[in-house]
Amino acid sequence: MTKSQTTNNVITTLYSDDRRLMSEIIEYQGALFVDFFKDEILVETRKVGDHSIQYAEDIAENFVKGIIRIDPDTWRLNGV
Repeated sequence: MTKSQTTNNVITTLYSDDRRLMSEIIEYQGALFVDFFKDEILVETRKVGDHSIQYAEDIAENFVKGIIRIDPDTWRLNGV
């Protein structure tokens, strides 16, 4: 799955207060995904699978609130 394949399937977009962090909840081929961005750069796409939209929203919100953090050395997400 690439970003271009999912542009029209965005369900929700969330931003941090400073708008540097963004997460998008996407539905693609019947499954939910959360894209995580920092400064408009895609850091990771995480498959949520068959969980509810509320579960995906919780993950997306945890990222923009800083609960799920980006490791500055690897640019991978921590805290999940």
